[in-house]
Amino acid sequence: ARHEIVRILLQHDGETGGGWVNSHDNRQMTPLHIVAGIQNLSDARDIARQLLEAGADPLQRDDRGRLAIDIADLARNEAYEVIREWTALARQSRMMHPQPEPEMQLPQPEPEP
Repeated sequence: ARHEIVRILLQHDGETGGGWVNSHDNRQMTPLHIVAGIQNLSDARDIARQLLEAGADPLQRDDRGRLAIDIADLARNEAYEVIREWTALARQSRMMHPQPEPEMQLPQPEPEP
């Protein structure tokens, strides 16, 4: 039932071209972080798999520097194994195809009048 809700949200997200799957709250927590942190969520494994298959980035960190796998481990969430597998694949992919670090943009001084 819950994973059906996620499926509908992901379908709508795809139709609208949104970025819901990697959106985050004010603590930088993504839907994957949130699912990973819910204890006793019977559909956690299926929901995490749906999010990951839809493009959720398992290497996104929250404002405390935690990955979803870290949160799932602390919560002893049943999604742990699925998130662990996808995290390992994402790390391996980034090692094989490193992305350039974005250049830091320093503020420019205001021109004098």
